[in-house]
Amino acid sequence: MKLKVWHVENGCILTGNEFVESPFLSAKKNVEVLNYGQPLVDSIKKIEGAEVISQPSWELYNMAPEAFDERLKWATTIIFGDVETKCMMLHPDFFDRQVWTNKFVTFPDCFQILIDWIQDGGHFHMNGGW
Repeated sequence: MKLKVWHVENGCILTGNEFVESPFLSAKKNVEVLNYGQPLVDSIKKIEGAEVISQPSWELYNMAPEAFDERLKWATTIIFGDVETKCMMLHPDFFDRQVWTNKFVTFPDCFQILIDWIQDGGHFHMNGGW
């Protein structure tokens, strides 16, 4: 079986220093997107035939349930690095009043879907997190 790794990364956005230039103005200088898991991803890619999809946790948070299911169908291994549980619990539509004004907003239980995927033979690694 081919190794297909879905890596939800140990990522962050570093906004640098904030400079307060007057009582009315402040500015952030420098912005950098960091993936602390990049050495892990690079190592996995060296395995012959391995495929890796690496994405930040904010993309998991915004992922539609259908896309989550498709990613699980694709992956043989999932690695979460410092992924907060809220990324799988609270889809952005939960906070969009336009979506839930006249109806209940429901989402699949991503934790149960992930548990079922593991029980069906998927390999899951949680490296840090909340």
